[in-house]
Formats: sequence, structure tokens, C-alpha cells
Amino acid sequence: MVSGNFRFKGCAQWRRPPHLFPRLTGHERQMNGRFRARPIHAPPAASAQIDIQTVGHRRHYGERHAMPRRAVVRSLYRRGYRDVHRVHFRNGYWRARALGRRGVVALKIDPRNGHIVRRRLLQPVYHAPARRLRIFFDLVRTGPYQGRIANLQPNPRSDVNVLVPFDGNPCPEPYRQGFTRTDDGFDLRFAVFRTDIAPCKGTIVLLHGRNECIEKYAETIAGLVGRGFDVGTFDWRGQGRSTRFFRDARRGYVDDFSQYATDLDQVFSTAILPETRPPFFTLAHSMGALIALLTAPMMANRIERMVMSAPFLGLSEEGPPPGFLSVAAGAMCYCGLGRTYIGAGPRGITALRLETNKLTSDAARFARNKAILDPDRGLGLGAITAGWLRAAARAIAAVHDPAHMASIRIPVLLVAAGAERVVSSTAAEAYARRIRAGSLITIAGARHELMQEADRYRDQFFAAFDAFVPGGGA
Repeated sequence: MVSGNFRFKGCAQWRRPPHLFPRLTGHERQMNGRFRARPIHAPPAASAQIDIQTVGHRRHYGERHAMPRRAVVRSLYRRGYRDVHRVHFRNGYWRARALGRRGVVALKIDPRNGHIVRRRLLQPVYHAPARRLRIFFDLVRTGPYQGRIANLQPNPRSDVNVLVPFDGNPCPEPYRQGFTRTDDGFDLRFAVFRTDIAPCKGTIVLLHGRNECIEKYAETIAGLVGRGFDVGTFDWRGQGRSTRFFRDARRGYVDDFSQYATDLDQVFSTAILPETRPPFFTLAHSMGALIALLTAPMMANRIERMVMSAPFLGLSEEGPPPGFLSVAAGAMCYCGLGRTYIGAGPRGITALRLETNKLTSDAARFARNKAILDPDRGLGLGAITAGWLRAAARAIAAVHDPAHMASIRIPVLLVAAGAERVVSSTAAEAYARRIRAGSLITIAGARHELMQEADRYRDQFFAAFDAFVPGGGA
């Protein structure tokens, strides 16, 4: 028996192919990477020193040369494959797995020339056609699957004063303000306001709608503090000055409304409950009302009563059928287009005009909100995205589940707008009839944002609030 060093540089796992050095037989790999072999036409005492450490490092591979591992990996990357892994030599061929255009594939590679002998698709990627569309429309991919969080983008913030001042929008001095971090890495901006009126009548947990922030409710907060209530409020993830999902902060997005439920529980437990005084009441608008109803069973031992302003329990009947929109949004998310705008695009409220807007008939409040929520100033959002619409459709279906409706034991007042064109007032009426402790009031002529409406409508809303919430009268 003779010894020959058959190990390649940088390739300790290489095995000698049968066609290489055919005059040697009985080769056996040793622990040190060497091989023992016996020449076929040589006496047993013959000796030979075989060193093939440089084989495979030439620029061109001949018929009798085998490629080392790193050369195989480089050739796959040059062919356009990505994430090459599990590269090993078996049965005379290199084997590898890599990510191609169609998905994850298993590859069988000829060790002499690097040609791919066979490729087998293991895990297809269904969003490849949609990806080409996104490139065409200069969109950035968000990730097509639910539960995958994109790169978190915190908004610029100050640890001294988290509220942004605006001319003509005075806000009471907050008792406490700051940020609290959720377990999944989102920083939520919150503010707590305490009343000087004694005795305190309780605490209002103020829940905003989509594309809203604390600054927008400065007038409402001042009115509640003047009524003798403490107020606790915050910005939902993805809007206001809380952490955004994407580098383009104008895109409002959420994977699932259960993440909003996590936000509410986090802020209530860490900021509102320690700093304010019971009893606790919820005042929620639009999307905030949907989240309040979604979390009502878990908040039953904390919240005494809930007032819903224009609750988002269905889309307005003016547009396309809600079922069509939810199916379309789900299909877009399935194809990886969850970040795509549906509607007005990135301009948001700044694209609206007073004469045609569906939110409020008050010119002064509309102009103020337009200035506050300008996406270029860092607080506002653009139009809704397909991902947000899909999550909203799932949340609406969840709160309409009979078992969920039966579990709502908190008294609820739903206040609908008579001139509603954003959400469905019919759905709010039906919901109020079906839950155990629900009641409904409709304010004729009012538009969607009841707390931002003209005084003749806004006063009616707060009159209903004062009558429903114990001690609510000013």
C-alpha cells in the first residue's frame, strides 16, 4: 500500500472520483484527509508520491480535473443563484441548494465542468411575477406573508417634549409623556393628562382612528380635562410619532389588528394605569372603535363604558362592494403587494379639498388637521394600503363573530354620522342591535369625524357622551 495526499486546498470533504487516476485502486480516505491506494500494475512494495493539492484551482477545468467546493459556489452565484447552502459531494457529483427565480431548488452539478446536471424545485416562490411588476412601478417589496415585520423605522423624537406644537392648536400640559416599547420592538408615543378639578371623575382612554395622532385631538383633550377627567392617549404603531413599518413613513400598514390590541394593552399597563385615576372609560373613533370592540372581552375588568364615534364596522356603501375590496386586498398581499396604495396615494389628507372632503364640514378644523397631518411633516400618512385593508377586513369579521359579540359585556354607545361616506352607518346600527349592552345615536347631517365637526354637530356628540358616561356633565 502506498500513501498519496489527495486532499484539495480549501476542500477537506472532497472524495476522489473513480475516473481520476484510474491506475490506483482500493483508495481509502483517512482521518487526516489522506488516501491509501494500491497501484494496479505495480508490485506491493512499490511506492508513489501523489500530490494533487493544486488540482481544481486552474482557471479552466479539464476532463480529468474535479472542481473544489468554493469554485462550485462561485459558479452558482455567477449563474444568478442566491443563498447557496448545503453544498456537499455525494455519489460522484456536487450537490447544493440555492434560491433561484422560481424558488429554492436542489442542484446536481458535474464535478468536472460545473454544469448543472439536474435541478429540482423544492419550495416555489409565488410572488416572482408580482416582483417584476413592483420593479416596473418602482415599488419596494414589503414581504408577502402575514406576520413578517419590515424594517422598523423610528420617527425622529425628543425625550424632552414628544408633542409637536402647532399654531392655533393649544394643548394642555401633559402630566407624563414619552415612549414605551412593545415586545416586538415598536416604540409607541403616549401622553397622559391630569385634571385639576376635584374630585376626578375618572380617566378617558382616547383611541384614535387611522392617520391620526395626539396633536389632532388637542381640542378634544382640553374639553375632557375641563370636564374633570384624566386622559390617556397614544399613537398606534405605524402612525403619528410611533415606530413606522417602512422607510417610506407615509405608508400606513399593519400585519394584523391583534398588533393594535398589543399596543393598547402595553400603553394601558405601563403608562395609563399607573398615572391616572379610576374608573376608566373608552372614547374611540373609527378604527379605534373597531380595536376597542376587538379587545372588549380582555378589557372587561378594566373599562366601565365605551363611547364609539363613527365606528369602523364596514366600508361605506358608496364605493365598491366590501367583499370585492377585501378579496382584492388579500390577493395583492398574497402576491407581495401589501404595501401598495389603494386610493389617493401618498398625499393623504393634503389631497382633499374642503368642498368635497368626507371628514368634516368645519373649515377651520379641516385646515388645522390638514396642516397637522401633512405627511411631509412626519405625523400623517398617505392613503390606505392593501395590507392595512386586509387586516381591517379580518378584524371586522372577527368582531362580527357571534361568540365574540356575546362576550362583550361592557355598555357601549355607538354614535353614527348622518352624512357618513367613509364607513358604514348601517353596519353600526345592526351591530348595536346585536350586542348585549349596545345603544345607537345618529347625528343627522354630520360627517365622519364627529369630534372634528362643526360645533352644531360636535355639541350633540358630547351631549350624548355626557349623558352616557357617569359624571360626564361639565
